[in-house]
Amino acid sequence: MQRVVTVKHHVYILDNPRIPRVATEERLIDLSQIPEAALELESCGGCGVQPGEAHAQVNPGDCDWAHCPDCGEQLLLHDCEHWDEDADGPDRPSIWHGVRPDTDAAVKAGYFFWHPAPDINRYVPDEGMARARLEWNPETQKYRV
Repeated sequence: MQRVVTVKHHVYILDNPRIPRVATEERLIDLSQIPEAALELESCGGCGVQPGEAHAQVNPGDCDWAHCPDCGEQLLLHDCEHWDEDADGPDRPSIWHGVRPDTDAAVKAGYFFWHPAPDINRYVPDEGMARARLEWNPETQKYRV
């Protein structure tokens, strides 16, 4: 299956090849070559809860995979502008959907980048682009794609 996706590549300036610039372009790539394009739901790697369950937390940030239900940022050491001034955490739990919300959004929106590390050396989901370009939905606790 091929699909046009937005990918980032490092482009090197000819007069100084040690300084990369990042270029974003749309490119037709074969999604079967991207293992993350078919995301499998799994238990949380931080606290072990199953998809659809609230992260196991006594205090905000106990699970470093939990995201703020109000803004989508990582909950660990987070102080959200949406919380009451005297609150030390959200007033509702952070739900685990079986995959990180930014990874899920990057795959669904088609945001990938080429990871040049020798042990990776393939396209991977660009979570940073998903967080920067997509809006967080506090009701679903997912990014709107």
